[in-house]
Amino acid sequence: MIVLVKMTTYLSDAFRQLKPVCDDVAHQPSIKNIQNLKDLVQRLPSSTLQHLQEYTLFPMQLQLNNAKLGSEIKVELINGIRYVVEKTEILHLEQLFKLYVFVFLQIFDPSQPSMVASVSEELKLSVVQCATQVLRSTTANVLDQMYQKENVPKLGQGIYICMQLLQTERLKALR
Repeated sequence: MIVLVKMTTYLSDAFRQLKPVCDDVAHQPSIKNIQNLKDLVQRLPSSTLQHLQEYTLFPMQLQLNNAKLGSEIKVELINGIRYVVEKTEILHLEQLFKLYVFVFLQIFDPSQPSMVASVSEELKLSVVQCATQVLRSTTANVLDQMYQKENVPKLGQGIYICMQLLQTERLKALR
């Protein structure tokens, strides 16, 4: 009972800290607001952040859908997602594919012959680093599920984009 009360207190305190910072990112995605969120994520214990993972990721995912954002802000948002995923675990297959596909969609452009958008190398690098961290943070049980035959198409887009980056990008870190 005491452990449950302490856990609830930690979650409540963490939520009270996260709410205004997440609201700032959701309403005004600036480098300063995203950095404030990343700083807070670094200070929170991983076990507490795990319970608030979806809540913390939501404002960044919401803003990445905003086509008006510049590349620099998108890089910061992707890096913010990576920071959260780095401190937590991916516990469900649906969550894994949601993040994996969502991140790669940031540099996907079906109108291009290579299907890779004409965006900055920094954004491409951030996407690859974030997708890599998503896979690293996924539990072994979920990774086993991921490698089932029916999931191959979901993995294909990311693999294809990485292969295209390998062939076309000059930045060594992307290859």
